Amino acid sequence: MKILIVEDNPSIGEEIALSISEHFAEDPHEILGPAETYQEALEIVLHQQPEVALLDIALGTDVDAGIRLAQYLNRSY
Repeated sequence: MKILIVEDNPSIGEEIALSISEHFAEDPHEILGPAETYQEALEIVLHQQPEVALLDIALGTDVDAGIRLAQYLNRSY
């Protein structure tokens, strides 16, 4: 399973990735990201096609980037 993490705070993104890896240690999975911007997340989505996405709503000063990405994913997949 490919899991995309979108989080603009690098330490939180890494903590989420570590938690997922520990929780799914016996299940095959691949962590994509953490992506820190909308554009970075979109590039990962287009090229690596994650099956699950964990999205931060606000990415830096872009307060609705996560919502826009969720809307894109909902329309496209």
